[in-house]
Amino acid sequence: MNTVLLLSWGMIVLSGACGFWRLWSGPNTRNRILAFDYLCCTIVAAMVLHSFERISHLYLELIMIFSLLGFATVIAFMEGFFSKTQEAED
Repeated sequence: MNTVLLLSWGMIVLSGACGFWRLWSGPNTRNRILAFDYLCCTIVAAMVLHSFERISHLYLELIMIFSLLGFATVIAFMEGFFSKTQEAED
């Protein structure tokens, strides 16, 4: 079980590094917004793994709140981005 948790943490760290790389070097704003969403999902996965590691269900509310905030933030970013691009086209 210890090996599985260690491999899982390694995959989450690798996933976070890939997300930060895409956020940093994204060719356009859409890619950066999607990288932000990807990082939110990676953070949620890390919280789930930490909760599993501690054998505690107390983190579930925090996980749900963070997931909702990440989703709402990405929707707000996309709405703002697309409204600006539509105004520029008009």
